[in-house]
Amino acid sequence: MKRKWPAVLVLILVFLALRLAVLFSYLDGLYEPEELYRGTIAREIIHGPLMPLWEYLDYKVEYFPGGTLVVGFLAVPFFLLFGETYIALKLVGLLFALGTFILWYVFLERFFNRKTAVLSSLFFIFCVPFYAKTSLITWGAHPEANFFTALSIFVFYGMFSGKDSPYGLITSKPNMGSSLWLGVVCGFGLWFVQTFALTFLFLLLCWYVLDRRFFLKKGFLSFLSGFLIGFSPGIYYGLFYNGSVFEVSGRMPPVNLLSCDLEAVLSKLASLLLCELPNSFLFPKIFGLGGAFFSYFYYAFFVISFIGFVWVNRRQFWAIWLRLIYPITLKESPTVSLSKAKEGFLLMYPLLFFIAYSVSGYSVSPAPWDNPELWLDYIGYRYMIPAMPFIMLILALFITRLWRLKWLYGILAGIVLALGIIGNAGIISAHNFGMFFQDKGYSYNIIGDKIGLRITAGLKGYISRFEWLGKDLKTQFYEGLGAGIAWRMRDEGIDKITGFFSSEVKEEYHGCLYRGWGSLFSPEYPEEFEAALTTAQGIPWEHKQYFYEGFGRNMGFFDKPDDISQAFNFIGRVDREYSGSCYAGLGYAIGFELKNEPEYRGILLKRINAEYLPFVYQGLSMGMRER
Repeated sequence: MKRKWPAVLVLILVFLALRLAVLFSYLDGLYEPEELYRGTIAREIIHGPLMPLWEYLDYKVEYFPGGTLVVGFLAVPFFLLFGETYIALKLVGLLFALGTFILWYVFLERFFNRKTAVLSSLFFIFCVPFYAKTSLITWGAHPEANFFTALSIFVFYGMFSGKDSPYGLITSKPNMGSSLWLGVVCGFGLWFVQTFALTFLFLLLCWYVLDRRFFLKKGFLSFLSGFLIGFSPGIYYGLFYNGSVFEVSGRMPPVNLLSCDLEAVLSKLASLLLCELPNSFLFPKIFGLGGAFFSYFYYAFFVISFIGFVWVNRRQFWAIWLRLIYPITLKESPTVSLSKAKEGFLLMYPLLFFIAYSVSGYSVSPAPWDNPELWLDYIGYRYMIPAMPFIMLILALFITRLWRLKWLYGILAGIVLALGIIGNAGIISAHNFGMFFQDKGYSYNIIGDKIGLRITAGLKGYISRFEWLGKDLKTQFYEGLGAGIAWRMRDEGIDKITGFFSSEVKEEYHGCLYRGWGSLFSPEYPEEFEAALTTAQGIPWEHKQYFYEGFGRNMGFFDKPDDISQAFNFIGRVDREYSGSCYAGLGYAIGFELKNEPEYRGILLKRINAEYLPFVYQGLSMGMRER
């Protein structure tokens, strides 16, 4: 062990160095406003919560995963050490990524060999850009779920390994203690994020293959006891907060799994394997070659490795298959041990993922966002995250099998690593290096939005506690509140919304409410643009300017300097009386999005008519303050 750990520490340091380099590069694609909700929880804990912390899981119409609270608590020490900054919040995501990295190394070294562990670690370090980016996201959901997947599989293999554990984390036999520990991990993982259910199903299937009568034995009762312990926060919430802890996007998982057109399953599977999965790698354009070239090149090596590894383990696969279909055939088959099935099980997970995704109602670009280009980088591909670790594991396992053919091993390993290095080099930049330290790691706009969506009665009393917030934070809060209320009541008519504003919220905050309402409409969509203009006609004249200011915040198009002309076209269709308000909103967008891009910000400002620059600068200062 003394000789092993220096190599492990080197791998850990390289992993951290590369991820921090990506994080410090200040990529626009790494700024995810939803994270700020988790950061606000941390800030609330530090300064004293203004409401029960459990209610953070209930601010949205549907249930938020338990991981929302967990990462909020974990962010507290980082906020205390590095300030309440955005980069401090992202260190929580990095912590989970590091834990996942270490777990997979230990797992592979123990149950396979050191060569595989090292090679897999290198693939994890120099991974596809998509996985590198998502490993730095603090959602308390999809990325962090990989940690619990790795931990649960590690514990499960330990239950049946028949070896002494050199790490002292698990027992050597499937006894009461190890089963209990597995149950705790699975229960907590499922409460942390509901999509862990895929891993949960995977483990039960593997357990069934190893022992068809496992559910009748004491070990399974111990597992269930541990599961109840791990899932106890979800049970508590369900009992005392009347919430469904199993809902995903407002629906129960069985509904999600059956909500798609079964006739389209094969089509969706083909789309996943031929388009969505390889495109999710998100390689940037390098050396004049498009990102798709590198993505599909990397994917080709995975496909070859997967097929090759299935062929090598064909007997394992066949034995596993016979055990799985026993309830249908009732034909006895030879007993399968972990030593004979350990590779086959790892191949099972991506197959299970492909099937589950294909029969589910989820997709990389759900309605109404039918155009994948509208998604901010990795966000649209978030459902691909569970498959990513297994892509790298299978690559490493197959290539290591070629160890005796040194030349072939070297070529394949070298090409995969080279692709990973190229991909990561494309997302590392010295431009604005470390600027996330200047961004806030919280936003009360999101809190207000969730409250507005949820609270239908007694709102006045509920929000009174937020009077303790400072001026800027109250402005954020009430803008979010206005957006949430307007969205919840969108089908009840303009008069109902304005009446609710007047009856439930102090007049001094009405301007904020209407700004939030205006921010709901995106001028990119003709129907929304027309809806915004129609809505504005029914708003009291003294509040119209605030509505248009909020609407103007969605008119910022900054990919290229010439794109801002689209904003000018949109504003030109608004009543001239409120053009200044729209330009104030545009200024906010410029200030918020380009806070740390002074040169580019200056280029855009020069394109704006001098008549409206005072309005722009007014919004600009507000946007920069809030970022």
